Parts: sequence; structure tokens; C-alpha cells
Amino acid sequence: MRRFLVLAFLYMAQGLPFGFFSHAVPVLLNRTHPAELVGLSGLLGAPWAFKFVLGPAVDRAASRRRIIVPMNLACVVALVALGFARPSADHLAPLLAGFFLVSVFSAFQDVATDALALDLLDEAERGRGGAIQVAAQRSGMSAGGGGELAMIDWLGYAEASWLMAALILALTLPVLLQPEPPRAHREPLASGARGASLLASFFSRPDAKNIVGLVLFFKLGDALAAGMVTRWFVKQGLSNAEIASTRGLIGGLSAVVGALAGAALYRAMDRKRAVATSSGLQAAAIAMYLALDLAHPHGTGPMSLAVYACASGLEHALGGAATAVLFARMMDLCRDEARATDYTVQACLLVVVTGLGIVASGFVVKLAGLRGLFAIATALGAVGPLAVHRFWSEQRPTRSVA
Repeated sequence: MRRFLVLAFLYMAQGLPFGFFSHAVPVLLNRTHPAELVGLSGLLGAPWAFKFVLGPAVDRAASRRRIIVPMNLACVVALVALGFARPSADHLAPLLAGFFLVSVFSAFQDVATDALALDLLDEAERGRGGAIQVAAQRSGMSAGGGGELAMIDWLGYAEASWLMAALILALTLPVLLQPEPPRAHREPLASGARGASLLASFFSRPDAKNIVGLVLFFKLGDALAAGMVTRWFVKQGLSNAEIASTRGLIGGLSAVVGALAGAALYRAMDRKRAVATSSGLQAAAIAMYLALDLAHPHGTGPMSLAVYACASGLEHALGGAATAVLFARMMDLCRDEARATDYTVQACLLVVVTGLGIVASGFVVKLAGLRGLFAIATALGAVGPLAVHRFWSEQRPTRSVA
């Protein structure tokens, strides 16, 4: 239980700033900026797409904790500095700069935390591990997105930023008490192996094409829709507080429930069927917004708010389940002696397709509108279950990295 709690705290610490910059800040931008600029702001999270270069360094490091703690402290310092910069609705440049800096530190911490999770959990625990990762990240994102958005209205930008820094610091402390498992029993890296050769060894695996295809197509439709769902809520006329409650509180809690359900699905079903099913459910969440945009009138009356809350809850629950299942599958595909590298390469592929989807979403909205975006994303989401059957590989990871 202590192992799971430590991992939960670390993933929650990641989710806090990520939720703020990827959920709260877009709400602010969507109120005053065109869709294509909002989409392009997703490029500030680019460090997450390049974190694969850090995998070999983490695999060679003597301790995961010696990376995790300094990176979290760097996030704390950046957020404190952001508070002193006093951003405002008319002066968002400090927020965007903070987004990039925190992305750098969080990406490095994420690589080491994923490796620590693989060190601490055996194969039978990976379904629960994926659920913990998604549930804790989404809880942090809920607090960092919805919670911080509400805090901005209540306290102001600076105070909200300092509160987030204090929470990250508190969530980091438990890892100092968690012993790291011994690593001497693992086979050493091949003689002369360096970061480049370790990364190259992933793509030389016989199942590399299948892994890449599965990860990319699993998330394709969801990635395109994700960048503009918040804009749809803004378009309905919801206030910051209403978006904070529907997208933050209700969405975050629903994602936790969905992640736990995804872990149960991964344990209960044949794994190929579980991945295909969760991909289909994720596509259904996108189709729901298309249906709402076609059928539901705009406005913020009591019935409308109830519909928006239910929609957000269902979207996050299905997305949380799908992500937990995918993360568990990604863990299964890691080699023991290259855990950080193998998992991070897969995670980076996921970030790349998500980032490209977010950037493209603004231009799709400009050309086709939000309804057109949801229609295209629904069609792409339907490809996911087919891709699972096309790219599934039962091959066990090899132990050689030579």
C-alpha cells in the first residue's frame, strides 16, 4: 500500500501544474484568443514529446529518487517565481513562459517516476499501477485545472500559483521515505551501450512497428478532440467557476473512477480485447460531444448545466479507463534492463500524437467549426479498435539491448 501511495503522490504532483497549464490556461485563452492560437499554445508542452532522450540517463542512474526530488523542487521554484511575475488576464506571457519551464522539469520527473513504478510493481500489479497513474494524475489535473481556475477568481494568479507550489512540495516528501528496490540483480547494459544505442535498440525490436502503430492510432481521434472540448464549454457560455466544477471537480472524480474501472477491465478480460474495448469507449466519448452539439441548445439554465456536468463526467470516465488500460499495456512491453527508455519512448509517441492533434485542432475549427472537428475526431476514433487488432503483438520483450 505504501508503494502505491508514494506513486500516487508523485503522479498527483505531476498533474497539478499540467492540469493548470493544459486546462485552466486554455480556458483563459479561449475567452480572448482565436482557436488556432489556442491550439498552438499546446507547443509549450513540447518537452514532454522529447523526454525519450532522458530515458537512457534514468536507466543508468543509481537512484530514481535523485532525479525525482530535484525536478519537483525546480517546479516549485518556477511556480513561486511565476507568482511574483503577477500575470493577469491581459498579461498572460508569464503563464506561457511558466508552462514551458514546468514542462521541462515535469517531463524529466515523469521519466524517473515511470521507471520507479516499474521497479516497485511486479507484472501482476501493473493493471493497478496503470490505474494509480491515471487516477492520481487526473486528480492532480482536476485540482490544478478546475481548482486553480477557481482559486484565480477567488485569490488571484499569484496566490493560486504559490498554493500549487506548496502542494507539489508536500506531495514530494513521501518519496524520501520509500526505499528503492535493489537493482544489482538485473542484467547490465551491453558493453559500451550509450543513450543513442539504447534508444536505437527499442526501434530494432521485432515488435517495434506494432508498438508504434498501436500507441499512435489508439489516441488519434481523442487527441484531435482534446484540444477544443474546453472551447466548446466556453462557447456554451459557462463561467470560470462552472467550468471548474464540471471539467475540474466532476471530470476529475469521474476520471479516477474510470481509471479504476480500466484496471479491473485489464485484469478481467483478455488483454487484447480489453485494449480494443477501451479504445472504442474513448471514441464514444467524442461522439457524445458531436451529438450534444447537434441536439442540445446553447445556454446555461439548470437543465443545461446538468447535461454539461454529465457529459464531462462520462468523457473523463471513459478517457480515464482507456488511458489506464493503455498504460498497463505499455508497461507490459518494457524490457527489464531498459524500463525507463522503453516506457518513455512509448509515452513520447503518445505525447507527440496528442500534441499534433491539439495544434491541428485550432486550424480544423477555423475551417470546419467545432461540430466539424468533433465529426472528424469521431471518425478517427473509430480507427482505434481496428488498429488494436492490426498492430497487436503477443511477443514478450527481449532482454538484450545490444
